[in-house]
Amino acid sequence: MVVLDQPVLPGVPLVGIDDAGGAGAAFRHLVGLGHRPLAVLAMPLCPDGRLGRADATRQRAVSYQVIRQRLAGAAAAAAEAGITWAQVPIMECATNDPDAGALGAAQLLARPERPTAIFAFSDQLALGTLRAAHGAGISAPDRLSVVGFDDSPPAHSADPPLTTVAQPLRERGHAVGAPVRALVRGEEVASPAPYPVQLVVRGSSAAVPTAAP
Repeated sequence: MVVLDQPVLPGVPLVGIDDAGGAGAAFRHLVGLGHRPLAVLAMPLCPDGRLGRADATRQRAVSYQVIRQRLAGAAAAAAEAGITWAQVPIMECATNDPDAGALGAAQLLARPERPTAIFAFSDQLALGTLRAAHGAGISAPDRLSVVGFDDSPPAHSADPPLTTVAQPLRERGHAVGAPVRALVRGEEVASPAPYPVQLVVRGSSAAVPTAAP
């Protein structure tokens, strides 16, 4: 057995990425563009199909290693910028797809203090965010910046093209298959170092507007 991303199992090789570093880079990008307030749109924290605000108790109970690391990376970037993490709304989606992302983003965009930027923990949720913004008459990136995570193929063709954290998808697929073959041959296999990620800036993020329309 070889694990991709999660769960962490004793004695089982794991092929992962720098989730915390990628989330931190995305959050710093939005902070550097002057965005306040910011919001986070997260994949499920626990396997219970919940949609709603994830408070501190919910974040401490997170079941998934990937989400835990992305929350930690974003929180660290917020602290560097002097932003109180408890004041950053974290919206948890029930599933990881554009429909769920649109539902979660709609709740964030309906807040009295509407965020000027949303960091989505996946491209699927980010695509849903763009859809929700369009439906609410909020243009991106003029009135809302959106950043995703993965750099999946749909990110390139989104309208506008999606700023996202790129991970080496093809290389990681090979990195999973190779140790499986080695294990079949009876060889010992160790977990590789987490793969690095890189922020790719496209058209969905821009400096915060100087004045509200």
